[in-house]
Amino acid sequence: MELDNAGESKTPKNCIILIIAILATAFVLVGDEFPRSPLYIVRRGDKLGFMNRQGQIVIPPRFDNADEFLDGVARVNIDGHWAFIDENGRVLFRLPNYTNAWSFYDDLAMVEIQRPDEVDGHRGYIDHTGKLVIPLRFRSGSEFAEGLAAVKNSRGKWGY
Repeated sequence: MELDNAGESKTPKNCIILIIAILATAFVLVGDEFPRSPLYIVRRGDKLGFMNRQGQIVIPPRFDNADEFLDGVARVNIDGHWAFIDENGRVLFRLPNYTNAWSFYDDLAMVEIQRPDEVDGHRGYIDHTGKLVIPLRFRSGSEFAEGLAAVKNSRGKWGY
């Protein structure tokens, strides 16, 4: 940024306002890339559930942990095990054999099995039925976007 002799910015104020307007528009457009669910997480005591926009509880609090709905599916934790539910609160499938699970992106969700003596677990990806479709051969990974996910192998090398 260039300053004048008095230490003031030479950038016209209307230019700064235009930049802010452009950034705000971009933020709004990018925010629409992942449509928000009409359901919101609500807490009662130590359990989580979901309410609608009118504040009515539509999925009673019974989860130990819960994420927002993405593509009509939410990741929840029931009695220490991960599961996925639909917007009616129906459990689609449970994941009792995995120590962790992430939300779905591009129709795949990362899952992990980690033994207590490991720093990094073994990660792979499941589909919307809970079927493991990419084997547990990665030490770390990211969500899928446009058909790709960054993953780290057991030698510490990253790739797609």
